[in-house]
This record gives sequence, C-alpha cells and structure tokens, in this order.
Amino acid sequence: MVQTFPRALILIEIIAIKTEYGLQAKDSPDIEYYQEYSDRCKDNASKAFLSFMIGTDLVVDMFEYCKSDCYLEIMFLGVLSSYRGRSIAYNLCKASENVARVLYSGINIKESITEVPLDLQPFPKFVSAIFTSLVSQKIGRKLEMEVAASVELNQWTYNGKTFADRLGNNPAPIQYCCKML
Repeated sequence: MVQTFPRALILIEIIAIKTEYGLQAKDSPDIEYYQEYSDRCKDNASKAFLSFMIGTDLVVDMFEYCKSDCYLEIMFLGVLSSYRGRSIAYNLCKASENVARVLYSGINIKESITEVPLDLQPFPKFVSAIFTSLVSQKIGRKLEMEVAASVELNQWTYNGKTFADRLGNNPAPIQYCCKML
C-alpha cells in the first residue's frame, strides 16, 4: 500500500531537527553551480567548505554506481543534542525513503513553489546519503543502505589543517551510501 505524505516532509525544519532532501537528475549542474559560487566567494572558510562539497560529490558517481538517471539525496541531517536518542534522525531518513518510494510507484507528489506543475519524470530509482558520523552511519546500516565508497577526512584542508585534524578524536570516514527502491 502506498502512503501519501504532507508537504511538510519535502523540507522539514523544526526546532529539534533539520533535514533536507532533493532529487538529483543525471544532467543536473550542481558541481558547476558550486564551482561558480566558490569562484565568486570572498571568505576563505566558505571557499574551503565549497571545495569540500565539490570534492565529496566527485568521490563516487552515484548515477553510474546505481545505473540510474535520478535519485533522492538525503542532505543536512541534524538533531539538537537535547532531542537525541529518540530516533528522530532515523525516522526522517525513513520518511525521505518513503517519499522516494511514492514517486517511484508513479504517484506525483511533487509540489511547485511557483504554481507551475511539475512532471513526475524524472523520478528517483534509489535513495542516497553521505554519512559523516558514526551515528549517521549506524542509521544507514539500519536502513540497509549499501556503502558505495568511503573516504577519510584528511583529504581536505583549511588553513594548513586537515578537516580530520580540525574535528579531532579520529573522526569516522565519510560513507557514500545508497539503497535501490
């Protein structure tokens, strides 16, 4: 049975949590956008972060890895410490996966912010996430996501220190995960 979801799940932002997801189509210009934005950016910390985002997108071609032209990407998942331990992050990821499944089943729940109707195509064939902590990686395992690639944070630097050194305590490698629908 296919579930429908309120529009609020498209972008969830509550005092306790924040997550976003977006559909990524194979011909999407995301990397070019980030590169152009980085080129115009004047703040060095912002440039370093944008370089990190561009670099992470280049680690694995999820379209090629999953042999698909569209996926739903879970992004910017966070829960305030006072709300942790309540499965909020897991449930947000599961809800995102469910939205992808509804689209995959052929039900168009896309809503336009400009009143222009949105086509069902492209629709996601898999769900993807870049998990950057042991906690989020545990969520990925619980959701039975496959690890497509894993990268250490020592590849990126800012002001002469690697991101791994800045985080300290031997941070977990970044995991690029996916789950076919």
